[in-house]
Amino acid sequence: MMLTLCGSKEGMHRFWVISSFMGLCVCGALMLFFAIAGYWEEAGVLALFLVQCLDV
Repeated sequence: MMLTLCGSKEGMHRFWVISSFMGLCVCGALMLFFAIAGYWEEAGVLALFLVQCLDV
């Protein structure tokens, strides 16, 4: 599976896009969880991280 997905340049690009999107979703879910639980500092740090990731 990994070889066929990353065998070509477009497959490698697709892999990075999917993994980046999954990472952003996980980070966003963690930020939401921390905000709901009342950990505002952690949620703020995750928000800054997301902004920096999306700014690139």
